[in-house]
Amino acid sequence: MHLFEAANGVRWTHLRKLPETRAIKSMYLWLFIVPVAAKALSSVSSPANLKVFDYQIELHLELPFSWQAFYFAAVCFVLGSLAFSYSCPDIVKDHASYDSFSRKGKGFYHLNEYDLQVGRRAGDEGRFELRPYAGYMGESVEISNERQLRESFWSLHNQADRHNLLGRRVTGVSYAAGLFLLTWVVIENLLAVVRAML
Repeated sequence: MHLFEAANGVRWTHLRKLPETRAIKSMYLWLFIVPVAAKALSSVSSPANLKVFDYQIELHLELPFSWQAFYFAAVCFVLGSLAFSYSCPDIVKDHASYDSFSRKGKGFYHLNEYDLQVGRRAGDEGRFELRPYAGYMGESVEISNERQLRESFWSLHNQADRHNLLGRRVTGVSYAAGLFLLTWVVIENLLAVVRAML
């Protein structure tokens, strides 16, 4: 299966969790460390001979592969984060659930604003509004209004979650490439340890 085709089933709610992980947040540091180290190492001749007491030590001063991989993984995560910030609808970025939406005191007006990003054209009438009381038997007006708002929120959130396939693909592939590079470094280091033990 092609990598872009695999990204078709990925939704924004899946992608929004990745940048929040501690491992990915720490990757941004490599964007600064690697260029500084590369610049410092480029001005030193390699191999460098170092004399410690009576021992002559030869040091090969070059950037370790794992640092290069971390750098490119960080670049992938930055590209993925930029694609996410630009492409992901605000309702998904702002609210993982209806409770988050409700706690911020948002209502039908806000749903119509979010709807502009997902498909409604500017100038079209908003499709989300409080309908006349249509409560179930024994349901109060307040509960009916709350139920309508909750249903409308999830209807739009689910639509937004699948919105902008190209943006989801670019974000997903960028994150996948970064994760691949991280996995590669981990596997390479594990193999180095195993080889050293044998």
